[in-house]
Amino acid sequence: MSCSFHFLSNTDFETERIVSDYLDWADKTARQFERTQELRNAARLADGLAKQFFGEVWPLYLYMKSRDRQFKGATVQHSLGNQSFDATIHKPRKEEPSAEIRVEITAPRDGEQEKLRMQYLAEHGRVSVWGPITRQRDKTGKVVMSEVPEARERDEIVADAYQWIEKGLTNKLRSLCLGKYNSHMMLIIMIEDIGLSRFEEGLPRIPEIIDRVFRRYGKMFEYLVVIGTAGRVYFDDTDKLFVEGTIP
Repeated sequence: MSCSFHFLSNTDFETERIVSDYLDWADKTARQFERTQELRNAARLADGLAKQFFGEVWPLYLYMKSRDRQFKGATVQHSLGNQSFDATIHKPRKEEPSAEIRVEITAPRDGEQEKLRMQYLAEHGRVSVWGPITRQRDKTGKVVMSEVPEARERDEIVADAYQWIEKGLTNKLRSLCLGKYNSHMMLIIMIEDIGLSRFEEGLPRIPEIIDRVFRRYGKMFEYLVVIGTAGRVYFDDTDKLFVEGTIP
């Protein structure tokens, strides 16, 4: 059964806010999930609106926090439901109607392993960062999960990050080819960067991967951002959004 949270309702989620208020709201809401073990587990297990909050609000929050000065005067509004975008940014323009940027957000990862890892973490209070989680029945028929701790080479971590970036971008472009999205959009790809964010060189091959995928499917997103779960921005081509402090 899905949880409900007194501090996060559908109305809270879909309220339009100016950027400064949005950043404050997202930060305070995230802190609410840290108050009790039950709330931490709800966040880990993506229960109720926690799934949308950490899958859609948090990546956009991290991006806008790094760009808050450029977005001065803008408003942000998230959307629930099956629409073809996750959020809308309205940026005022001098003596013209405000510009509207629709934002799609994705966090590509191994869904089944991620689910098992979070279940294990919720039950045991700890979990291996990279080792596989298995689930099987014991002799009594009870379902038991176990972990296999694993160390990883630096090159493996980087290769995985590139793989998930390519997969996330490819899946969204395929959807665009099917007419699901409006091409005048921003795509934010959030990757799990545990063990990666400390590498000073970051992910220098991202432009090469993006170019390869765009050549295959066409460049149908106007703006693209790759950001890590800890807030490090690995790729950002949104500079053209900011012309004399406004969205063109």
